[in-house]
Amino acid sequence: MNWLIFLGITIVLEFIVYLIAVRKDIGNLLLYSVLINAFTNPLANLLQIYLYEPFFSIFYIELLVFIFEIFLIKYLFSVKYWKAVLISLIANFVSFATGIYLGFLG
Repeated sequence: MNWLIFLGITIVLEFIVYLIAVRKDIGNLLLYSVLINAFTNPLANLLQIYLYEPFFSIFYIELLVFIFEIFLIKYLFSVKYWKAVLISLIANFVSFATGIYLGFLG
């Protein structure tokens, strides 16, 4: 159940980043946030469980998510490549940092 709460938090946080960065139709941005994270978040969690090696696996898994989301953002939001890189970097940093923070609290 905790992973579902973290998924919801990730969707909201990344939606806010998308909204600030893209400033397009709010409904589509929310839909895209749900679609992107409904795929990458559970996949990252599963990889973390099955490839557990403390810091390095987290780093590589987050790097893979970051790269994969660049292409999803570029395609779904119709933005330039550099902007997709920046959006993915910021969105993933915010959600990862929040996850680390909340993980230490609980």
